[in-house]
Amino acid sequence: MSRSADRRATVVRAACAYDGVLSRSLLADLGADRRVVAREVADGRWATLGYRTVAVHTAPLSEHARRWRAIWEVGCGAALDGVTALDQAGLLGFAEYVIHVSVSHATRPQSVIGVRIQPGGPDAAEVLTNGIPRGPDSRGRNPSGRVGVHGPAGLSALGHAAAAATRLGRPAQRRRTSRRPPSATALIPEL
Repeated sequence: MSRSADRRATVVRAACAYDGVLSRSLLADLGADRRVVAREVADGRWATLGYRTVAVHTAPLSEHARRWRAIWEVGCGAALDGVTALDQAGLLGFAEYVIHVSVSHATRPQSVIGVRIQPGGPDAAEVLTNGIPRGPDSRGRNPSGRVGVHGPAGLSALGHAAAAATRLGRPAQRRRTSRRPPSATALIPEL
């Protein structure tokens, strides 16, 4: 087997963990520099998906691969957030085509097509890294102990669910209460 075919097989095996996409830095670690990537793309075997992401195939991307692409293209310690993080964590019925990604306030990421970038993401210590990086509210609880400060507009995972339910036409039911003060006879105990 030739050296290029051997390297290609190694890259494809590594890309299986990311559903067929790799970042350019991971490709460089595997020995595929920019010239190798350019040659594979020119030969029609691979496709570039932006500045930092390469698909080692030419088929349509899976949802998992699209999410990895969003993380790598945004860069800057990005993590899945909001509806996308809830869907990634396994919550059903919260899928949306746009991928929600959060970054820290200090970063200035480039915009990426198909990705909604939200400033004010979780601290690096709070990001879940088993699989695609995602914010802590995707587990339905907030590990920092602060109430309602994660995600867009300061919503916790419960807030995301309520906001999504409202957008889907299922307004939250509220208990009606009377604003009228109690009568004076109700306040005076019987003697």
